[in-house]
Amino acid sequence: MKRLQQHVARKKRARWETAVTWFRLRYHEAAGPAKSLRLLSSAQACGRVAVCYQPGIVGGLYVGVPAAYAALLSQMAADFNFSLSEQAPEAAAAGEPLSPAARLPWERPFVAHIVDGCLFVSGEAGGSAFPAPDGAPAVDWSLPEPPPLGVGLVGAWPQTPPPPELHANPAAPERWLLGWSQAGELLAAPGCVNLYGTTAAEWLVPQLTQTIAAGHAGLVILDGVGDLAPQLKRKTAVTRLLGRSMEGLNYVDVDGATLIDGFDPLAAVPGETEEGRRARRTTWFRLMGVHKTGLALLTQAPLTDLAGLQKWLAAPAQQRQGVAAGVLEAALARLTADRQIRQWLEWPADRFAGLPQGALIFTCRGQEWARQQLLVAAFLAACAVPGVRMVLHGLPWGEGKLERELELEGKRGRQGEGERGGRRERCWSVMGRCWRGVCRR
Repeated sequence: MKRLQQHVARKKRARWETAVTWFRLRYHEAAGPAKSLRLLSSAQACGRVAVCYQPGIVGGLYVGVPAAYAALLSQMAADFNFSLSEQAPEAAAAGEPLSPAARLPWERPFVAHIVDGCLFVSGEAGGSAFPAPDGAPAVDWSLPEPPPLGVGLVGAWPQTPPPPELHANPAAPERWLLGWSQAGELLAAPGCVNLYGTTAAEWLVPQLTQTIAAGHAGLVILDGVGDLAPQLKRKTAVTRLLGRSMEGLNYVDVDGATLIDGFDPLAAVPGETEEGRRARRTTWFRLMGVHKTGLALLTQAPLTDLAGLQKWLAAPAQQRQGVAAGVLEAALARLTADRQIRQWLEWPADRFAGLPQGALIFTCRGQEWARQQLLVAAFLAACAVPGVRMVLHGLPWGEGKLERELELEGKRGRQGEGERGGRRERCWSVMGRCWRGVCRR
């Protein structure tokens, strides 16, 4: 009987979670969001609210409510002065038993359900996958005050000293320089750093100038706005590297006033196998929206530049394929409709040959579809180079297609590795270390 009850509870939990919308929660004062969650968890509202906390150097607090109540929670955020951004936690404990508790354990990661004022938390003995109060009295739980890093709307510095993890080996290439603390210590963060807001370039310019001065090897900067790369080019740390051979810095400005230098989005990159190059080409055309019949024909094409691919498609053998050849030709025609883009692609220069010993700055204002595809191609090529560090500024994330493709590539790359990659958050700029097609966090 107990096993049957557990099975039924897991089924109910799974059904409930499929209709849940997750938000990342940030706040100034804890009273407002705590009151909102209590009101939503009441039987007169949605009756159940999920809370997930993931501590770290910069922690994350996530709230899940049924999709029908997402608008009400957003209105509460405006009324009670806290922030919500739609985002699911990276690894919530799906189906883990939840036990009655009197408080939320902020000292460790957890998933909790608040049901009509009662609290049920993961990581405790016993419990049920889908608990119910059964007449138990409400619990006076609370959110942390002041909020920890990643949960507060305003950084705790300079009142709170930076975490010790930001002090260790600040000059190591796998860490991103953040600036100086109030005590004059250089701070750096490991993994992936996400920046929010449309003025990210103002912070990135001095940060990346320091990073390039400390060591430029393996650094790839992709600027999809056009407000970052031109400022970097005027910095002494960058200009001294321009024009060098393999260990210098390659600067590519698709929208610049200088002569067109050319760009081959399908060129082989250092360390890439033939199989990997074919897979990258297929991924690029898939992200352009090419139908699977066209992708199947693409796997038969020789490894060449875009002009060579167009000639191959024009051959009678491929023309007899009908729709398959047509969808590929339509994608290439749309890509080269812009005269400037067409001129860049007619000169198939390899922009990644200097990696990972050197560095690359690639800027292309992604305001139109064709330019967005160049940015995606540059990004996929950089992902294929081992040991590359990437700065992604204003990339065309679109409706999440690029993110979903990266997640699929990451899953394929992680098979047998025993290591988990992270999901990129929706943000304006990302700084991360490329590994198997994803930016590690």
